[in-house]
Parts: sequence; C-alpha cells; structure tokens
Amino acid sequence: MAEVLGIVAGAAQLLDLSTRVLVASSSLYGKLKNIPNEIETLKKNTELFIDLLWMISSDFDGPINSHVHSLHVTHRITSILHDAKQESEELALLLEALSSKNSSSARRKWSAVVSATKEKDIAERIQMVVGIQLGGWTLSMVGRLSPHNMVDRKKSPAFIALDEAVRDLQPQGQQEAKALFNTLLQKLREAFESGMASPSDHTTSNFYALHHFAELATLVADSHEHLSHVINDIVELLVAGNADIPNRDPVCTPLYLMLVHLDDTVRIKNNKLDTILINNGCITSHSVQDEAGDPRFVAMFRKNPSLLEGHDQYLAHVAVIQRSETELGRLLRQNKIDLWTQIPSVLSLAVGWTTGLQLLLDAGANPDDAILTAICEDHLPSIELLVDNGCSLFDLDHYSFFAPGNSKVDALFFAASLPASSDVVCLLVQKLVERRLQLLQLATKELPETCLKKLGLHKQQHVQPSPDYNALEVFRQLEAHKVQVPMALWPGSLTTLYHHPGMTDPLAERLYDAGFSSVDELDEKGDSPLINAILHCTSWESIRLHQWYLRNGPRLPRSLAYVDFLDQAKKFTHLISECIWISKGSKLCGPLYIFQQVHPEGVEQRDSCSCWCSTSGCTPVGIVLRQKPLTPFVFTHRQRWLVNLARYSSLGLSLDKDTFADICRLEVFDRLGMAHTCSHQPHDSDGSEDAYCSGTGCGYDNSEREEVNEEDHHLKQALDSYLELYLRLLHIHADHFESFWIAWWVALENFLPFEVDDKWKGPYRPLQLDGVCDPQSYDKAESHGGYNANVEAITAFLADCIPQLTSETRAKFFDQFKLTEYEHMYYYLVAERDRWINDLGGDEDD
Repeated sequence: MAEVLGIVAGAAQLLDLSTRVLVASSSLYGKLKNIPNEIETLKKNTELFIDLLWMISSDFDGPINSHVHSLHVTHRITSILHDAKQESEELALLLEALSSKNSSSARRKWSAVVSATKEKDIAERIQMVVGIQLGGWTLSMVGRLSPHNMVDRKKSPAFIALDEAVRDLQPQGQQEAKALFNTLLQKLREAFESGMASPSDHTTSNFYALHHFAELATLVADSHEHLSHVINDIVELLVAGNADIPNRDPVCTPLYLMLVHLDDTVRIKNNKLDTILINNGCITSHSVQDEAGDPRFVAMFRKNPSLLEGHDQYLAHVAVIQRSETELGRLLRQNKIDLWTQIPSVLSLAVGWTTGLQLLLDAGANPDDAILTAICEDHLPSIELLVDNGCSLFDLDHYSFFAPGNSKVDALFFAASLPASSDVVCLLVQKLVERRLQLLQLATKELPETCLKKLGLHKQQHVQPSPDYNALEVFRQLEAHKVQVPMALWPGSLTTLYHHPGMTDPLAERLYDAGFSSVDELDEKGDSPLINAILHCTSWESIRLHQWYLRNGPRLPRSLAYVDFLDQAKKFTHLISECIWISKGSKLCGPLYIFQQVHPEGVEQRDSCSCWCSTSGCTPVGIVLRQKPLTPFVFTHRQRWLVNLARYSSLGLSLDKDTFADICRLEVFDRLGMAHTCSHQPHDSDGSEDAYCSGTGCGYDNSEREEVNEEDHHLKQALDSYLELYLRLLHIHADHFESFWIAWWVALENFLPFEVDDKWKGPYRPLQLDGVCDPQSYDKAESHGGYNANVEAITAFLADCIPQLTSETRAKFFDQFKLTEYEHMYYYLVAERDRWINDLGGDEDD
C-alpha cells in the first residue's frame, strides 16, 4: 500500500505541474505570440509529463486491496491520469505546431483546448487528488514528493483566516492577543478537517500558510512568553504532512520571514518562534549554516545550541553559551579557539556575559565581531565594553540574512534602524562624542598651526571643544603627516553625520543636543542634509526627519533645480500621491507639506520642456502626477493626486488656472497614449519602462522628437479639442471650480478612460459619483467617433452634474480615496494612521 500511495503522491504533483504548464502556456502564447524558444521548452516539458503519466497510469491497472476504499480511489485516480495524459498529448501536438509556424488553425486549436471551461475542469480534478491527503493518508515516496494544492490566497479558507488575524491584530493586551490566536487555531482546524483547505496549500509563488503564520507570529514577539503554547499548536498543525520545509525554497522559508519582522530589540529578546520552529523541524543547522553571521541569529543559537553541532568551534560555543569561565579559560590556554571565525563568532555568543567578553578580548578577539549583536540584544554593559576596547563605530562588517556577501554598516545608524532603545542610542552618541574629541586632541597636538588654521582649528582652544568639525579632513591630514591614528577614531566618509541615508529624526535630535549642529552643510554633490534625506526617502516615517530639518534651518533647492531634484526623489514623489495629505485641522501635512516648503519659488515654476504634454514647461505638480509608480496602485494614486488638487490649492498649494489647465493637458495626453519628449531625463534606478509614464521617452534628439511628434500628430488634434472644451466649460462653471474639477474627471473617466493592463486591474477602481447623474446615459455612440472629445455628452453631463455636487456630496465623493483595506495590508500600516497623519500636520508642528 505504501508504494501505491507513493505513486499517488507523484501523480498529484505531476498533475499540479501539468496544470500550471497548460495555464502558463495559454498566457504565454496570448502575450508573446512568436517566441519559438519558449514554446519549444514548454513542448519538451510536456513530453516529459506524458511519459511519466503513462508510467504511473500503468501502475494502477493491477488490483489493489490494501485499503477499504482502494478500488474506488484507484478507479478515480486512473481516470484522472488518463484524462491528464490525453490533454497533455493534445497540448504537446499544439506546441509542436506552434513552434514551427504561427498559423490561424493552430491558434483556433489552442483556444479550444485551453478554454476557460477546460482550465476549470483540470482544476477540479486536481482538487480531487488533494481530497485523498485531507482524508488523513500520508503520501510519500523516494524523492519526497507530496500532493500540492495551489490556491488563490484570496479564496483559500486557511489564508483568509490568517489575513483576518493580521487585520485584527491591533495594539492590544495579552489576553486579547491569545484569544485571537486561539480563534485562528480553531478556524484552521475546521478548514483542514472539512477538506476546504490543507496545510499543503500554497500560492503560485510557493508561499505556504506556515510562511504567512511566521510573519503573523513575529509581529507579537514581545508577547511570546504568554502565547507560546497556542503558537506551537498552530505550527504543529501547519507543519503536518509538509516534509523538508526548511529545504523546499532556499529563499522564502519560515526562518526568513521571521527575521524580516524581527525589527526591534524587544522582539529580538522576547522571540520564541525560532525555538518552536526548530522543535517542529522547520529550522535545521543545514538551513542556517551559510547565514549564521547575521547578528539576529546569535540569540537563537544561544537558546538552541544543537544548531551548532558539527561546527569546528562547537566546544568553544558551548563553553560560552553555558557561561563557563573555567572551560573557556582552558580552551584559550590550549589555543583551541579560533578567535577569527565569524559564522558565528565566539565573541558574539558571549554578549551579555561581560566576564567572557573580557577574556576573549584579552586573548585578541576583534570587538567589531560582536558590537552589532550587542546592539541587537540591547545589552549596554557589553556595548560599552566593546567600544572601550577599540571597537569601530563606522564601516563595520555586516553579514545579513537578506543580502548575499558582506556589507558595511555604521553602529549608530544600525541601532537607529532596528530601532534600539534610547539608552543604547544615547550611549553610542556619547562614545561618538568622546571619539571625536580624542581625534581633535590628537590633531591639535600633532598637526602644525598652519594646517590647523586651514581646518578652522587652533592649537589653543579658548572655548569648550565641539565634536562638530570637519573630522574626515582632520583624519586625512593626520595620515598625510604620517601620524599613527587608531582606526577606532575613523569618523566615517560622509561630509556630516546628517548626510547618512539611515538618519532618523530621533537620532538627529540626539546628535544635535550632543553638539552636532551642522545641519546645513553641503556635500560634494551640493546637497544639504534635507535634500539628501528627501532623495533617500524610504517611507512615510521619513517625513518626520524632513520636518525636523525644516525646523532647524534647511538649505532649500537652488532656483530651477526642482526638475532634477524631483526626478531623483522618486519615492518621495510617490508618497505625495499615495494618500490624502490633509490633517484634521484642514492643513496640508506630511509629504505634501514638505513638497510645498522645498519649492520656495512656488510649485508652479516651469522648466524649458517643449513636450506636447505642457504648454510652456513642466511644473512640480505635473511631475508628481506622471512619475513612474513603484507599486500596483498606480491609477489609484494618480486619481488621489489629480482629483484632490482643487482642495490642495484652496488649503495653501495656491495653483492658478493655467496650472490646472496644464494638469488637465498632461492627464489627457497620457490617456490618449501619446509619447513624452520631455527635455529632462528621470533618474530611473531599474532602467525599466512603462508606456503610460512620461519621461520614459526622454533623451530624444531633434530629429527623433520630430518623428515622435509626427506619429502623434492625429492625437495632438484630439488633445487640443479636449483642452478647448475644458477651457470653454471652465468659463461657464468658474464660480464652482471644485465641483467643476470633480465633474470633469468623472466625465473623462467614462469618455476617455485609461487602457488598464491586466496587472493593474486588481486595485484599480473607476471614479464613483453615487446618487448623481450617470455619465453613461449621456453617451450616444452614433453621434461620436474617433479620438476627439465627445463635446455634446460631456457638456450636457457637466451641466446636470455640477448643481448636484453639494458640500455633502463632494465629501462623500472624496471618501472613496481613503486607503483601502488592500492598501493597508500592502503597506503594513498601523491602525492609528489618522493620528499619525495629524501629527505630521504642517504648521501644527512648528
């Protein structure tokens, strides 16, 4: 019976893969048309499936009497296999034909085989096989094949239950969290026992329910002591029947997903999920041996020393983990400890045990090997001991689980990124000040007076020395004068600490209070810390740092520099359109407030662009509208920015009618699919392109620009017709501009919609005006054709719509631009986002 069940397992997996080949082949042919190499590869893969399916099918032709339901199951599986074999044969023949020629007859045959109905039938057959596993059978064979159930996470009961738990996991007490996890356990059990889901459920990207739960459980790592039993029960349930979990995917593992969310020192110290995963076979020494240099691993090794078995330094590791001063001393005297092994280092395992740390440091261990671990584990005595023994504060080797190879980090900014506790940050700032003053003392002692004067320093200091000076140049001058400078005094390679991309507003405040006041120095590129921070903007939280700089004397962009500035600050421009940035006090806030402040000459300043997307040059407002997105919410963000511009203008952005007309021109330009020939080139780090984005066709010479314009000449006439209609209707409805602006874009959403690619359809939502006249009822197709504006329909719609847009109706209309639940999950936003936005409210913070 075991052999038969093994065959069933193999069949199940092959059927799963066959289905994926069928669906993927259909999609590939529809999108790529003539790609012979890809088609040929698919043909060969399908032929392999045919051979395997024939072999497995023949194994079921004999009698099976080992199970009460064996004959029924055998008949069903045999039928499934024969059907899959037949379909695979048909597909192979079609693929062979398609790889040799692209004929209409082949296309018709293709459509017949991979129709929506056929795909549905195949999926149902696969689900039957999964039912065998849900019945409690263990299916395995040599090669560890097992039935896999590929699911849509939006429809799978297991994934739905996990998504609901993430959504409901608000800041709450331990009892509430425990109740939430118990409810999740019950839902998962019911889903598995009913056969509606399986622990083997996974998405097309090989993302299992266990992976999702690892993320969820790590979010409550600070409560693991109270939740460990129910977390263990859930892991046991999700692990059931899933062999080789740590080896199934070398990248996306439960360990990886756990570490992604171990993002502060409290979670690192209190985390128990690692031990639970280890006890259930989800983490093995093999699965972590190559990444064991990550400082967040050290606590896991200390709690689970079995992971280190077989390591060359295992005896030393155990001595340190057991805090045995006698054994550690013996191993050191016998020279049996390799102090330079870093994966993991013996010194890092000694963090939290200052006696052991000192023994190892006295024996010659490098303090740099353990400082990041000490910061992760928030152990002040260890940090101070390591720094006092010459640990570097800059350019430390960092072995990260998430990046191959070795990178460099700075201790202070590593602590800020976790974030570490304020006590750790304060200690590191204090040690940094001491190092800077030591370097200054060495310079005044060793450098000649003439050199000191060039550096703005003097032999005799008449005032209390400050740590805020050009430390990098001082260090270089000391080296140039052949002075032996301890590497511990290396000040880092940046112009100022404030230019570091990892700067945060709490850290900036600490440094400022400690005497680092150069918040307005320009680096070698001519950027101030404020501009540098905007260029390195990574999230909404970065906006707090921008506001901190604005309160402490920023150097704003040079005149006419905004184009290059905004083209480089891609994430910042995306943030502006990701949300409605109006505080509870009805003021501009967040990125929009920063956007307003960093353009002292106004956000309507124009460049020399001669593209048809504008009449007399691009403006910052237009650049925000047309920036290439980094997320699948491109159209939602575009709508938020576009439709809310009238409100933003009345609250302080102060846009004139010409700017609104140019924004209208740009939006119509993109909806018509015209090509941009803007004179400036966006700084696109990934080099990718998108048809709807402007700037992707930049860099044209005059002849190329003329050629593009010639191709779009017929669309230029349509563009002009829309702008002419816009200006004429604006003249009629100028007294109700916000209502006019809303009605105009609702009309164009119906009469000139974007052509939305399939990958954007999920989050895309057309503009809605519930309870107001329907634009579709004004569209008389027989009276209009081509690209030009449907003047009669748009005019009539606006005439009827605008009087109905009362303040209440407009407020309801703007409600549709609030963040969706899907976006909340995408951005991992906190529940009190509204309070957070209000905290970023422009003048209220000043």
